[in-house]
Amino acid sequence: MKKLLFLLAILGLYACDNKSDESGDKQPTRPVRVALIGDSITTWEGYTPYPDNHQYPRSSYTDLTSVEQSYWWKLIYEKMPYAELDVNTSYTGTCVQEHDTKGHPGYCFLRRYDDMNDPDVVLINGGTNDSSYKLPVGEHNFDLALEELDEYQFAQAYDKLIRLIRRDYPKAKIMLIIGDAMNDYPRYRDIVMQLASHYNLPYAMVIFQNRAASTYDKVHPNAKGMQEMADQIWEQLEFDLKQVKI
Repeated sequence: MKKLLFLLAILGLYACDNKSDESGDKQPTRPVRVALIGDSITTWEGYTPYPDNHQYPRSSYTDLTSVEQSYWWKLIYEKMPYAELDVNTSYTGTCVQEHDTKGHPGYCFLRRYDDMNDPDVVLINGGTNDSSYKLPVGEHNFDLALEELDEYQFAQAYDKLIRLIRRDYPKAKIMLIIGDAMNDYPRYRDIVMQLASHYNLPYAMVIFQNRAASTYDKVHPNAKGMQEMADQIWEQLEFDLKQVKI
């Protein structure tokens, strides 16, 4: 009898140490941490390290009043099985690349990526302002060393951003988002797709079927657009996000 009780105790400890969900996968001991780096579309007052800069919310955006309506909140807290926000390093009006007059000089993505904490996933949603400002597109040169990449052209600045994140956050899985407005600028859009292919990174492309109905100004999503973004990104990245191990 004592041997039986001892065996049951051991089995109980083993079971507790190897909790699994219904699929048989071992449950994580903490949430997957998701960091964001983007422009105005990804901002929300009180949810970035930059208290004086945000696009959302605003009084004229009458149907979008809660952070829970943002695409990234829906993605992290509603669609991902067990996740939380690491840091949202998004900043309104900024570009991936540096520029002397456009996009808040000194606040490009390359200057903010290291404001993240300790992410398991990094979602990059950039290029909307680079393309709308018609800043230099440039071209890839994957043979260049990190310090040789040109921060003043989109292709190499985005490449540098990816390399910096991979260097400084080596455990993080990088995923790219191509915003709806970038479909008006295929050269910029294609640069992101080429980077995703070169570095074998998952990416999601957002396409609004009726942009006027999904945005306030043909760029910034309203509540309907935010839901569409969350749904489309999840549809394209669900497999990869579920594969993230901590």
